[in-house]
Amino acid sequence: MNNFLEMSKKNRELIFSYVLINTIVLLGCFFMIILTDNSYEEDLTGKMYLYYSIFQLILNSILITLWEWEKKGFFHIAMFTLSSFPHTILLLSVNNMSGLYGLFPLIIQYIWAMVIISIKNMMMYKGKSDFHIQLILKIFICTVIIFSLIFFYYYYEYRNLVIVSIFDRRIPLIFFLNPVMTSAGTAASQLGQPNYLGHKPLGIFCIFWILISLGISILIKHGRPCYEKK
Repeated sequence: MNNFLEMSKKNRELIFSYVLINTIVLLGCFFMIILTDNSYEEDLTGKMYLYYSIFQLILNSILITLWEWEKKGFFHIAMFTLSSFPHTILLLSVNNMSGLYGLFPLIIQYIWAMVIISIKNMMMYKGKSDFHIQLILKIFICTVIIFSLIFFYYYYEYRNLVIVSIFDRRIPLIFFLNPVMTSAGTAASQLGQPNYLGHKPLGIFCIFWILISLGISILIKHGRPCYEKK
């Protein structure tokens, strides 16, 4: 068991930073609620869970680009992702929700983290420099998360859509390949927002990105390192 828990100093620091930042942000949110009118408290705690799940995902995306892949990489990344589970449980308990609900955002975060790590490993395998690896990862993350949201906004305006929830049937499922959309929709539906798509967005997100991650891993396994080709 000790072998599974052993990891590099840098990865331990990333986990510590992840927990620390999550704790500070969560304490700040609770402090803000304490200072507000009690009549809005229930609405605020619900919104806090929604926005916090998005914040967790973005923070996860940023820190995981710095992660060092090790022999027990899959297990270690699971540890990294689960380190924020107590924070999620706390928010769920405040909203009188089952702790099992917290697993869905973590599943999204874990799969997304594995995709980022897979791309990073592929770039390292091809002999790219750290600068180019970080640049490519940031471009990839921005494209999937930010640019797809911008494209969705223009799609929404062009079609003059009337959307009543994040998981609205008028939204094409391809937009839920964006982890922020899927995470926000999952959290919103847990809070009682109408869900017209069921588990389709989560299923499509998981299947697509798992296949991408597996495909990259297969390419790495059956390819040859850059230095062997020279």
